Parts: sequence; structure tokens; C-alpha cells
Amino acid sequence: MKVFPERYARAEAAEVKMRALLGKDVSILRDRTGGTTKPLTLAALRQRVEDQPDQLDLFDEGGCGCFTDVGQASAA
Repeated sequence: MKVFPERYARAEAAEVKMRALLGKDVSILRDRTGGTTKPLTLAALRQRVEDQPDQLDLFDEGGCGCFTDVGQASAA
């Protein structure tokens, strides 16, 4: 969504068309919050991201070194 917004928009539009074609509440993603599973559309995911822009991105570069082996390399 952030890296390739055009691709995301195309996928979101394709999902909308597929939902209309099938006439069903389907999506490629699932929301499993609260102990229940329900479809999570790409549009709904985008809206969540836009509503919480300051949310921590665990996959962004520049985070802590918790998952690196720098400490092991230094000890060797």
C-alpha cells in the first residue's frame, strides 16, 4: 500500500469487482480480532491504516536491535 500505491489501488478495485460479481461478502484477507473471523477487504485495511498513521510499523527499518545478532557478533 505504501510502497506500490497504484498496485494496491488496482487490487482493491479488483476485489470490489469480484465481490459484486459473486454477490458475497468475500475478501482475500481475514480479520481475526475479538476471537471471530470475518472478511477484511483491502478498502477496510486501507481505512484502518489511514485512521492510525502513527501506529508502530514493526517491519520498518530503524527499529531497535532486538532481532539482530549484533550482540552475538560483538561477543565472538
